[in-house]
Amino acid sequence: METGEGEYGDRTAFVLPSANGAHNWHPMAFSPETGLVYIPTQDIAGIYSLSEQWKNEGAFTPKKNWWNTGIDWTDYIDAINALPEIPMEKGYLKAWDPATGEMKWQAEYPAPLNGGVLATAGNLVFQGTADGFFHAYNAATGERVWSQRIQTGIVAAPVTYMVDGEQYVSVLAGWGGVNIVSGDARTSAAAKFGNDGRLLTFKIGGGEELPELAMLDQSIPEWPALTASEEEVRQGEIGYATYCMLCHGALAISPGVTPDLRRMGESTREHFQDIVRGGILSDNGMASFADHLSEEDVEAIKSYIQKRALEDRARQQPVN
Repeated sequence: METGEGEYGDRTAFVLPSANGAHNWHPMAFSPETGLVYIPTQDIAGIYSLSEQWKNEGAFTPKKNWWNTGIDWTDYIDAINALPEIPMEKGYLKAWDPATGEMKWQAEYPAPLNGGVLATAGNLVFQGTADGFFHAYNAATGERVWSQRIQTGIVAAPVTYMVDGEQYVSVLAGWGGVNIVSGDARTSAAAKFGNDGRLLTFKIGGGEELPELAMLDQSIPEWPALTASEEEVRQGEIGYATYCMLCHGALAISPGVTPDLRRMGESTREHFQDIVRGGILSDNGMASFADHLSEEDVEAIKSYIQKRALEDRARQQPVN
């Protein structure tokens, strides 16, 4: 039934679920033993507002080689800035009965965008999580029967196999995809421990211990005093939301997959134009944006990042 809550033709609306969906591409599983489907789901709200062109002309002209959403990013960032704090998003593993349309049980996680699911003939369901755990549940009741802290986010589905009569469960640990923009640095294992990919294998009675990963330094370095005007910073804020946020995170806070631009060192700041417009890091995946951004635009974006870095660094400093 349509409620109208998702309509945003003449307003800025918080819509749940967002374009990420309540369930998206993360693999789900079916168990013939229980007759249930096990579905990774999430609560990620989206902020929607029609672009000025939509509002004024009733149509939208796509940009070539770009992410064409038709959203007004000015309204988007104003809505974000108006929040007292960014709300925590959640993830779930839901056991669904396709015959009755009822949910039988669910496990709740502190972060969305968790891993794919494996259901086994031994009445178990396995899933990895964005905050760096690998869990096993009783497939019928949802009771968590085993858990391993691995400190690496997981999006892949586990697999199980037999070797010489012994069963193993393996999972590729590593986080990415849509998590680049939709993940939350407060819960993401990638932000806390890094995102080096690993293949992990488990068996009953396995005696090896996973090595503890060191917590990453998330401090923000010193930046020079901000000299840009409020208008320039505002221009940069809109430019960042339009061109940078998709990979480097809302409010210039990276969930851990791509570099956190607030933590740029002096050398990176000096070569910011060369990186963004010149494409000197294109071999590393940072393409040139010269066809979309002028030098003035790039300087404005840098000023916005600088403002965010100065604000967040001040919050990190202890008060005497």
